[in-house]
Amino acid sequence: RVPQGDALAIAAPPAGTTPPPPQAGPAAGPAAPAAGATVAAGDALLSRSAIDRPNAWLAGAEATALALPVDIAVPPMCRSTVVIDGLRITLEPGTLAVLGRDAAGLPHLEVVFGAALVAGTGRVGVTAAELAGAITAGLAAPVGVEVGFVRSPGAAADAAGRVARIIPGAAPCAWQAVAPPGVAGDIPVGQALEWESVAPDAATIRTAEPAPDWLTGRPDEDAVARRAAVALTRRLAAGTAAVPALRELAADRRVENRVAAAAALALVGEFDELARLLVAEDGEALAATHWERLDAVAVQPALARGTRAAEEFAKAVVAHAPAGAGPTVVRFARGFTDDDLAGGAAAELVAALDSPHLAVRRYAIGNLLAIVDPKPVDRQRYRAEREAEARRDGVAWWRKRLEQGRIRRAGTAPTDGPSPAPDDAPAPAASPP
Repeated sequence: RVPQGDALAIAAPPAGTTPPPPQAGPAAGPAAPAAGATVAAGDALLSRSAIDRPNAWLAGAEATALALPVDIAVPPMCRSTVVIDGLRITLEPGTLAVLGRDAAGLPHLEVVFGAALVAGTGRVGVTAAELAGAITAGLAAPVGVEVGFVRSPGAAADAAGRVARIIPGAAPCAWQAVAPPGVAGDIPVGQALEWESVAPDAATIRTAEPAPDWLTGRPDEDAVARRAAVALTRRLAAGTAAVPALRELAADRRVENRVAAAAALALVGEFDELARLLVAEDGEALAATHWERLDAVAVQPALARGTRAAEEFAKAVVAHAPAGAGPTVVRFARGFTDDDLAGGAAAELVAALDSPHLAVRRYAIGNLLAIVDPKPVDRQRYRAEREAEARRDGVAWWRKRLEQGRIRRAGTAPTDGPSPAPDDAPAPAASPP
């Protein structure tokens, strides 16, 4: 099974479904030989085969053969392409997937989470969350397969939703449905076949605008992320055990390499290095931009992708955080619902701006900015990395918003307290003694 209970058994379709049946048409000859797949290009990936060392994640580089069925993990900041039977499958950063064959011997791709582009000849079976079927035509132009998470601030991991989409690129593609039944035929360009966990018994063709960058063309590449991907690829020698090499890279002198390694380890269910970087203090602490990247590519996915992953992440944070800070870091990383804010979390966040622990302060201001969304000039008033004296005016500004009942999301009812005043209004006069 893939790490932390986040996905199905290797190469298995969703519960209650069967693999896509053979394509109707001329009588088929003997089943295709159970040949494997090959890493064709791109950055390093991690693989774990049901046949070859099923309990170990191995590093894979260009020309690496993959025995099927195989779990594939593409570290954040990396991108890799696998070929099988004339198909090129490009896996996007932070993707966990399973590649195998269906009962007819045809390629089958399961995207557990993340995204993949499929192009080439023939057909391919696809599982994306509970969306299952086959792309039977239209692969001459790349077709996107995407599974994303939907988790509201404060929601538990088991309350996180998923959205799966099949998105044609430059030409329509044909979809043969297995589950949920009912939607089959061509998916036009500019449209997507979409399934949502809030309505699991149906899939709908909807407008796919804006199309994701990874489908329409690459955005300007982040130079720091590219350097980290190159370093990670160089460090992961093909065929070797990936986890020990990543742990070594997580202690590298270059901060972007440490972030990339910790995020890659988290993808396969190893959270200790992520926790160490997240809660580091003093001279070991990450700069704000690196810390925010680590939260985005590793922490938030861990909190959304499954209960076990969220629990293992929390356990690692508590183990590595300064005494007493771990549970607060985990709660702040999860965020807060509107009811939480009205019930005292707003005051807790503002008080945490003066916490002695950097990770607590960073999550406190991150939550406050996301909740209130102040003007750009006001977003600069507080910096978690500053010394206590330099933070004083920023803390006072946020305390004033708390007193005015302003620590709430737009559209929610104000909390008890004075009527909110404009941001530029002077502070109320002090009461006489």
